[in-house]
Amino acid sequence: MVKRIAVGLCALFLLASTPARAEETKPQPAIHHAPRSTAQLGEDVTIGATIDRADRVRRALLVYTSESATGEVEFQRSSDSDRPYVAVIPAAAVRAPMLAYAIELETTDGERVPAFATRTQPHPVTVLDAPEDAREGALLTRLRGRRSVVQAGGEYVSFGTSTALVPVPEGPPQERRVRDQYYRAEGSYTYRLLGTVSEFGIRAGVIRGRSVVAGEIDPSKYDVG
Repeated sequence: MVKRIAVGLCALFLLASTPARAEETKPQPAIHHAPRSTAQLGEDVTIGATIDRADRVRRALLVYTSESATGEVEFQRSSDSDRPYVAVIPAAAVRAPMLAYAIELETTDGERVPAFATRTQPHPVTVLDAPEDAREGALLTRLRGRRSVVQAGGEYVSFGTSTALVPVPEGPPQERRVRDQYYRAEGSYTYRLLGTVSEFGIRAGVIRGRSVVAGEIDPSKYDVG
């Protein structure tokens, strides 16, 4: 009698435990995609994926972060059989030097679980500059970051003295010695765009001098420049 009771209890225990083990071994939802390693500056980033056990998934979310924006977008059904689910990171968030993302699944039970990377340790994506930006960056590096250029210069030249006849209030013109010289001053400002227009600038200068003019006896006419 005792043996029969023991056998009966074992059978009841096996019957009670079987559904629990079946529940534990039930396939869990998962998402599969090819991780992005690079993205183009200022362009949308499309992430395509497939989902296992989609019937147990309420939502699949892509969580992204960059220096310019942070947010999350939901995977949507697409017409591409190779990528039945697609999420798009907006172009406004694609800024150098780095973009990062993670994927989370929200199950039908209301639980949100990480499916790829995590919010604290997201997957990094290198943001590549446009060809024009890369060229500009290379030129700026070569110029040591100096977009603005201010220049100033000048010179003073003396040719000694010359003899000139200068009129006087009374009497004939008198012979006087006049310094034959000039000076020049110049300043400029240049700003380097390094794009379609490489640079633009403005320059200004002045040159003044004094020299004897042949046949001229009016000293005010000796100023030149």
